[in-house]
Amino acid sequence: MDFLASNLQQYPNLTMVADVWTCKTTGQKFLGIRVYLVDNDWKFISVLLGTRKFAPAYGDRDGGIQAPFLCWIKRTFEDFGLTVDNFYGATSDKGPDAHNLMANRLQYQ
Repeated sequence: MDFLASNLQQYPNLTMVADVWTCKTTGQKFLGIRVYLVDNDWKFISVLLGTRKFAPAYGDRDGGIQAPFLCWIKRTFEDFGLTVDNFYGATSDKGPDAHNLMANRLQYQ
């Protein structure tokens, strides 16, 4: 769990992939966050920060799923000693909620 925080000097530029998906058989929603790093020798490293079932309370999702998703992303970053400023970009699926969260709320391109 300390890998990212203790290696931020070696890997100063991180990118994130955030995803929301629905299980086809159960209809349950899930969230995932993965971080990608490239070192000076072009070694590619992928770190899964977390995956969780996504079932926010009705009152927490009044404005859609972006607010609870953003809250979970920020809390997960804190668990790993990261902030949104550690990332230079992000990728998401084509779903409008995840895409708008990355582009508008976190201002990643």
